[in-house]
Amino acid sequence: MVFSNALMDLGNQILVLDADGRNWAEAAPVLTRETLVQPLPADMPEGEYSVRWRAVSSDGHPITGQFEFLVGADAVAGSAATAAPAENGAGDAAAESTDGAENPKSSNDSNDGGNTPWLSMAIGGAVGLAVYAVYAFLARRKRNRTS
Repeated sequence: MVFSNALMDLGNQILVLDADGRNWAEAAPVLTRETLVQPLPADMPEGEYSVRWRAVSSDGHPITGQFEFLVGADAVAGSAATAAPAENGAGDAAAESTDGAENPKSSNDSNDGGNTPWLSMAIGGAVGLAVYAVYAFLARRKRNRTS
């Protein structure tokens, strides 16, 4: 998968699920700046697979998405797993679906409600303003004592 910006090498995950919910991802995904590659076995059975991915953008914001692909000439669309993956010993959980990669089948829904960055900046600004006000008050008080 190719993203529009570089990703952080933190918390990246790709699940490749068959119709039974089995995860065919063999190892951790390989990150090279904005490209995230998931190794898969060469002998995957014919069928539809659902890819659920999670990555962390360069600004630290988690992004997720989902898309499907077919293996084999006789594969039929609509058979990919829609539930959580079956246990495969790795304890992987299914990623929730939101956008972040340049993939037309990815969802555009966001998990954070759209308010988290603005709320964080507002709180940070309020705290910074409060610290400055305390500093200015103490500096004025000290200056009045020395005059």
